[in-house]
Amino acid sequence: MVFEFTLRVQILYGPCPSLSLLHLQPGLPHLLNTFITLPVQINPNLSIFLLSEKYFLSNSSFLDKSLDLLLEVIYTSINIMSSFFKKKEIMEKTKDNLSLNSKAIGALPIINKFIKRIELKKLLSSYLVSKENQKFSYADAILIFVRNILLEREPLYKLSEWVARFDPYLIGLKEQDPNILNDDRVGRSLDALFDADRASLLTKTVLKVIEEFSIELSQLHNDSTTVTVYGEYRSESSRHNGKTSISMLKGHNKDFRPDLKQLLFTLTVSRDGAVPIHYKSYDGNITDDSTHIQTWEALRRITGRSDFIYVADAKLATRDQMDYISKEGGKFISVIPETRKECQWFRSYVCSHNVDWQELSRKPDARSLDADEHVYWGYECPIASEEGYRIIWILSSCKQSLDAVILHQL
Repeated sequence: MVFEFTLRVQILYGPCPSLSLLHLQPGLPHLLNTFITLPVQINPNLSIFLLSEKYFLSNSSFLDKSLDLLLEVIYTSINIMSSFFKKKEIMEKTKDNLSLNSKAIGALPIINKFIKRIELKKLLSSYLVSKENQKFSYADAILIFVRNILLEREPLYKLSEWVARFDPYLIGLKEQDPNILNDDRVGRSLDALFDADRASLLTKTVLKVIEEFSIELSQLHNDSTTVTVYGEYRSESSRHNGKTSISMLKGHNKDFRPDLKQLLFTLTVSRDGAVPIHYKSYDGNITDDSTHIQTWEALRRITGRSDFIYVADAKLATRDQMDYISKEGGKFISVIPETRKECQWFRSYVCSHNVDWQELSRKPDARSLDADEHVYWGYECPIASEEGYRIIWILSSCKQSLDAVILHQL
């Protein structure tokens, strides 16, 4: 029996010359969609294989490394489809009680590939020790929770219903019934995660990612946001096994809801691929300008160096924080708040002087291929900041266009 099926393949790893092996033109941009029809043969033992598999294997030395993941996803999809062909042949033979059980695959092969590479299950298992004869380990439950957040972010009470839609081996259930993921079991797994040394677990996970993917750490970007919460709470924080949670409190709310309680969430990513390097949550009444020294010290421990460039918003531009980073051998880039006198000085300076703008960079528009390039110019200020730090003013063609639209509307 020979069948043909078509896979819709989206490649995010180009350009590379070996794409011609998939009947595509070389040198294509980073986002590529194509349909590949693969002939599949079912042998008498109901196993499945590609007729062209030998071709791929014999030419693997010519394949760009960026296609390894693509091919693995294709083979994973084919292996899963074998169960469909098997059921189809059995159905044709029995003709009784016919039914077709369809399971979703989605992005699970790709997600599982990364989980495996960073050894996340091994790390979780070492910190979340399950009880003897426990039906479903804490680590496995947390990994399913991770897959859920990455794919669709269903609420806890819908987790077992959501899991039932997917192939059980890809989602992490194996032979278990989806109903095993009830609210209590998932809740106990999250309690175990709360009780664990999460700071150490997160640090080891980040270090594994840095090592496995050779993440470049010379420039790190930090930002924060507030997580607004709704509903009634018996207390602002809680305690579990002697550990106190962060407190939901009112503060400067970035959702413009000062009437609601919140948490403060900070995240630092690498310039290289925007990979998360450090995360921390704070009580809701903590302000951004009090978090940077603690964050910078954590990043220094993770990177093992202090000369990385720390990029953050205007909340970094306080004397204490900038002086601390500078004295410790660090470098930083921040934004001058508009309320500072340096901004007022430059506005007056522009009106009375010819500013010698120097072109710094040109970048294509990320949202439209037909749009003009974004051009950036810079001008080094002849005076330093009040704290003695260098100031560079930036002129952006994109900002010019936006300002022109606003002025026209006025």
